[in-house]
Parts: sequence; C-alpha cells; structure tokens
Amino acid sequence: MSTVTIYHTTSLDGRIADGSGGFEWISEQYSLDAFMARCEQADAVLVGRGAYRSYVESEMWPLPGRLIVLSTTAQPENAEVRAGSAPELVASLADEGMENLLLAGGTTTNTAFARAGLVSGIVLDIQPSLLGEGPGVFEDGVSVELRLRVSEQMADIMHVEFDVVHA
Repeated sequence: MSTVTIYHTTSLDGRIADGSGGFEWISEQYSLDAFMARCEQADAVLVGRGAYRSYVESEMWPLPGRLIVLSTTAQPENAEVRAGSAPELVASLADEGMENLLLAGGTTTNTAFARAGLVSGIVLDIQPSLLGEGPGVFEDGVSVELRLRVSEQMADIMHVEFDVVHA
C-alpha cells in the first residue's frame, strides 16, 4: 500500500510561501537539509505545476530524487510529467514500484490528494515567522484529523510529524 506524506516548511500562520510565492523567509538551513533528505528517501517526489515553478526559481532547485510534476501543461526540465486524478497517479506509481511518495505542494495538489483520502502523513517544519498572506498547505475548507507522532525543536524551528487519522 502506498504512503503519501506531505512535507512543507510553514510559517507560524500556516503559509507555505509568502504572498509573492517566495521562500526567502525560511531562516534555518535545517529546514532545507531535512526536506532534501526526505526527498532522497522517497521513491518519488510529487509537485504541482505552480510548486515546480517556485522550486526552480528558489535555492531549493534541483530537488534530489525522482521528481514528478503533476500537470497537463508543464514542460519541466529534470522531471517527469504525469496527468490524472490523485487516485490514478498513486495507483500508476504503485504499479511501477513507487509506494513511498513525498508530496511537496502546492496547495492545489495537496488539496486534491487530501480530498481523495490518500494522505497518510504530514510533516511540517514551522518557522518563527508570521507572513499574513500566501498559500497554505491546503485550500480553505479541507479538514484532516491528525495524530501527533513526532515533535522536536531544532534551533528556532519546530519539527512536527503527524499521522492522518482515516475514519
């Protein structure tokens, strides 16, 4: 059975990027190092078209590991492109032996996987910043019940890992 884990660095008010889509507010190298290590451990890293564009324009590019951009229009370099619903994508990747999936945004992509009941875990590195605007982990109206698995402070960052509780 496939596991889909969402991983994001967030501000204290739950933003995954600032109002202009930037990541300059991420203050600790720990967050970047931890995220890159997770990418390397995953069978595939899944990102939406907008998140892909943001990563390419940031210091986080290139992402390590097998990168799959979920889009019908993107023409990325150094990445595969897949289209289809979240359940179709997870099933297709599982058929190819990729069952440990890391979902790294953006908001629309995270929301599609959560609404389909496919997210098994959420990992957040919470920065000591309040951005006030910018995209969140999910679109408004998404409700996910979580169970805390790990909570640790790393410098000024709070690293938390949650299991998603499925009814």
